[in-house]
Amino acid sequence: MNTETFFKQFELFADAPNGIAKLRELILQLAVQGKLVPQNPDDEPADVLLERIKAEKKRLVKEGKIKKSKKLPDINQDEISFELPDSWKWCRLTEIVSILGDGLHGTPVYDLTGEYYFINGNNLSNGVIEIKGNTKRVSLDEYLKCKRNLNENTVLVSINGTIGNVAFYNLEKVVLGKSACYFNLLSNIDKYYIAKLINSNYFLQYAFASATGTTIKNVSLKTMRGFLIPLPPLAEQYRIVEKVDRLMELCDKLETQQQQQHTKTLQLGTVATSRLTAAKTPEAFKQHWQNISNNFDLIYSTPENIKQLRQTILQLAVMGKLVPQNPDDESASVLLAKIKAEKEKLIKEGKIKKSKKLKAIAPDEIEYLIPKQWNWSRLADICEIITDGTHQTPRYTENGRMFLSAQNIKPFQFMPEKHRFVSEEDYQGYIKNKKPELEDILMTRVGAGIGETAVIDQKFDFAIYVSIALIRPFKKFLNPHYLAIWLNSPTGSNKSHTNTYGKGVSQGNLNLGLIRQFVVSIPPLAEQHRIVAKVNQLMIYCDELEAKLTQSLSDKEKLIDTAVYQLLSA
Repeated sequence: MNTETFFKQFELFADAPNGIAKLRELILQLAVQGKLVPQNPDDEPADVLLERIKAEKKRLVKEGKIKKSKKLPDINQDEISFELPDSWKWCRLTEIVSILGDGLHGTPVYDLTGEYYFINGNNLSNGVIEIKGNTKRVSLDEYLKCKRNLNENTVLVSINGTIGNVAFYNLEKVVLGKSACYFNLLSNIDKYYIAKLINSNYFLQYAFASATGTTIKNVSLKTMRGFLIPLPPLAEQYRIVEKVDRLMELCDKLETQQQQQHTKTLQLGTVATSRLTAAKTPEAFKQHWQNISNNFDLIYSTPENIKQLRQTILQLAVMGKLVPQNPDDESASVLLAKIKAEKEKLIKEGKIKKSKKLKAIAPDEIEYLIPKQWNWSRLADICEIITDGTHQTPRYTENGRMFLSAQNIKPFQFMPEKHRFVSEEDYQGYIKNKKPELEDILMTRVGAGIGETAVIDQKFDFAIYVSIALIRPFKKFLNPHYLAIWLNSPTGSNKSHTNTYGKGVSQGNLNLGLIRQFVVSIPPLAEQHRIVAKVNQLMIYCDELEAKLTQSLSDKEKLIDTAVYQLLSA
């Protein structure tokens, strides 16, 4: 596959993961390997150019205008990463510059009214020195103490923290910090070609391989001086820069098209699913679902829309729109009456405590219409207990009893595998009146994943921390998995996060009293079972959609990687 053929086909693969970014990398890599533009036999070869530069440098040293640089080791064959065209030549960066250094290794005296800006590597971006709102200033006197010899051929490169940002000096009033490396190119070297070279993976791989530091990487000046430059003839340098700029404009257009299409797809998904949940009649619902079906492959071609589809399924489930109602089902009002009687019986027997009477459900707490056989209830009225884990700071042990926290709960996923232990003595204290049981519901009430809910689907003994709420519904009359659907649905999740129900959410703490007041839509028990079965079926379908999408994107990425490899190794 030749370069031109590849670029014509690449638009077909532009929606692959990081496809445009890979195209940009490829363009630069082809450029520095001499494979992006054709060579011209009439160009003055790079070895002649280097001899002229060498003579110029020798003259400047003799005139005292620059210092003689230390001789670096000869280029070793092991350092060479790829073959160059015949008219190109390898050289070290120090051979084509008059000076190479960095900025101040200390802190200057700042002056709020100073005319000069103190810049570092993070001020360098896309060929420009960026003066930011928090960029410090210095006075003229401080500038004169710290200034460096910069000119129109100066290239600036970040060598600490973010490596490889490039800018040109355009007479800005600046003082350099130590994370800004600068070098002044000698004549007959195009600074724009050198900038493309430093932006390439070829430079970045070299820099990171030589960098010191763990969290914050640092590239030494010695490393910069020794960097191997694949040097083309001057005329070809100009052609390369022009070609790269043109192709980068193409990448910009492809990226814009990609973003516009992605935004359009997300909007389609949002509109389609919102119309489903807002449908007021079965006929309207059927029509909106048909519209989704007609555009299914387009709407659900992004991970975001599949995630939204999952949320829509949950919302439709708790609104009574996911499965048909059966008039023979015992109504939810009868079900709630049975729960009330059961609760009074258990209180009388001393098996559960009598809870404070909750206020009646107000009309403004009803968020959507439900079928006639359904009913509304506060969560506390349909549960035996709503509590949380121990508020004591755990004393962890090497072994003992399992102790779980919020990290063990994700939506519909009870994940006890990664856990800590507490002693038998502490365990007995922690589980007093709050021992989790099979098919109880656990809900995160502290931290970033607040409101995430799962049903305990394994039978073993463990204690829980205060970061988890323990919810035990009357399982004879309620399917715990239906309640988990409601709590994980957009409605339930919103109640966990809004100010009304999420007191203390800014500190990541959902109050138990507010959980008890959640207003839940309750279907007949038989319909609860149908809803759970249907949701499980549809979630498996969503899993398959995601797997198919992941495989498709992976195939496209492999196709691109193969094409890139063929081009770079040709």
